[in-house]
Amino acid sequence: MIPWVFPPKEAVIRFTIRNAGIPVSGSIALLNATLKSKMLADEASKLDILLDPKSIDTKLSLRDSHLLQAEYFFVKKYPEIHFVSEQIQFSESGGKCQGKLSIRGRSRPLQFTFQCHATAEKLHVKGNFTLRRSDFNIGQKSFILADKVWVEFDCTAYPDRSN
Repeated sequence: MIPWVFPPKEAVIRFTIRNAGIPVSGSIALLNATLKSKMLADEASKLDILLDPKSIDTKLSLRDSHLLQAEYFFVKKYPEIHFVSEQIQFSESGGKCQGKLSIRGRSRPLQFTFQCHATAEKLHVKGNFTLRRSDFNIGQKSFILADKVWVEFDCTAYPDRSN
């Protein structure tokens, strides 16, 4: 299997949620991500992603600080968001990924489709999915925050030739 590494600076992960009916967008930083795959066609491929909830940026520092607290992401206790694939199906220009997303100590199934373009030296992947914040006990006391969160990603990976 060929390991592909996603440099954090070449990954964009954005989210949008409605607060009092108004869309609020932000971003979250990638800590680490690897894809292990044989020719980007093997169903035994594995994707492992770590995100940094401390990096959440909605362009409003007061809100960002509030999101780090126990009611929301509780970063002192849960410093990472983790996704691990269970199955990846590749097609000519993309595919479908199924796995487990873990936030705040809760793991839930997540499935998403993606588009990708690959060469021998570079893999570009983008896609989106929705999740429910209530599945992860995020902001349970908020009555004006929508439950549905829309997430989009646009990332580039390179073969790991360090081994």
